[in-house]
Amino acid sequence: MLYDNNFDMKIHYNRESRKVATEALTGTKFEPVLPLIISRTALGFCADKNAAKLLQCLKKIPQYILIGLILENRLLHRADIEAIAKLSDISSIRAQLCQTLQLSSVQLSQTLSANQCTLSSSLSSLSSQVDLGNVKPETVES
Repeated sequence: MLYDNNFDMKIHYNRESRKVATEALTGTKFEPVLPLIISRTALGFCADKNAAKLLQCLKKIPQYILIGLILENRLLHRADIEAIAKLSDISSIRAQLCQTLQLSSVQLSQTLSANQCTLSSSLSSLSSQVDLGNVKPETVES
């Protein structure tokens, strides 16, 4: 089932004793996995980092129960894996960040130019009133 979904995973069944697994994994980055190797345990190794794809595949295979995952040299529990699977891809997160940063600069620009626009509109309305003769020149100077 994993191979049908283009999820290239090598699965090794632990037929050796815990003692052999302890000697093999002690001192490596996979040492935190040792408490999981109790009896019949299958360890899977894959270069693909798509946690959402793995969870979808494992839903179709009830005989495999995902307990943990080592991703980016970190041991993750099932809840952590599900949280990572719900995250958007990195390009959409970058787009949201750029949009947020751009929004604040646009608001800052509008705030800075608001006083100039107000002054300009006030002066233009005042000069049009003076041209029409509605306002006396003495009031404009004061």
